[in-house]
Amino acid sequence: MIDYNINIRIIEPGAEFKVTGTYKENKYKLEIKSLLNSKVGEVMKGSQMNIVIIVKSNEINILKATNTSYAIDDKIITYTINDFNKEPKMLIGIVFKTTDREFVEVVKITYRYMV
Repeated sequence: MIDYNINIRIIEPGAEFKVTGTYKENKYKLEIKSLLNSKVGEVMKGSQMNIVIIVKSNEINILKATNTSYAIDDKIITYTINDFNKEPKMLIGIVFKTTDREFVEVVKITYRYMV
């Protein structure tokens, strides 16, 4: 149920995201690409992006990552990126060593900011 009133307006998205996963030769490659909406990015203050990656196994073997500021807890890998509006484009890539062709179950991206 949506409660509509005259003060509600459509908010333009602050960023667009593309998530891809590929498997080849016992390696699962996950890529998360972010493209900032430049018009909205100019007015963002205190921006923060949270990326939650849920995998199928507790045995997480990361071979390499473009951003190593992640935290691992059980089957969950978490990134918290402050002031993400400072970079118009962002790429986070992770290569896992695994035999599971569908190693990553869910990628959830949320962000917030003030204007």
